[in-house]
Amino acid sequence: VVSAKLTLPNVINCRELFGDAGDTIYLTSVNLNLPKAINCNGLLDNCTALTSVDLSLPSATTCGGLLDNCTALTSVDLSLPSATNCMSLLYKCSGLTDVELDLPSCEIADSMCSKCTSLENVTLNMPNLITYDYIFQNCSNIETIDVTIPNDKVSGFKSYVLGLNLSNLTSFIINGGEVDLS
Repeated sequence: VVSAKLTLPNVINCRELFGDAGDTIYLTSVNLNLPKAINCNGLLDNCTALTSVDLSLPSATTCGGLLDNCTALTSVDLSLPSATNCMSLLYKCSGLTDVELDLPSCEIADSMCSKCTSLENVTLNMPNLITYDYIFQNCSNIETIDVTIPNDKVSGFKSYVLGLNLSNLTSFIINGGEVDLS
């Protein structure tokens, strides 16, 4: 078990701080408090042994690939209040079953959960969402989706999800309203 607990009060750029850094593949647990970090792209990219994350990134605006390919993660509960770019945030996290993301500033969510092949339950708060291309690509095990998105995106998002032919989907909620799956 390799864990890291860090508070770095003045770090602004933490791009790939642990990601793609050789020995970090053994990292199983992280607790990071980076109050001024803005660029967090690939922060924990390819930390394939990671099973636990506790991240405080209140100023992070760029979080693309933040947890990309963290295949041992089974659940993520994360708040990124300033993140506008969440592209590939959880890309290829094939062990994930439960995701709860509070992303009130997120505009770009392309491929955010793509290739999360074990994903079952998803809760996303993204009231400023603009793009979400391939957000659930190759996520055929999804059972529940609860999203908050801009009203002008509801029709397209609904069509996208229903077009995925998710055979296990039992509950689909958009902005508090249940979508008829019959």
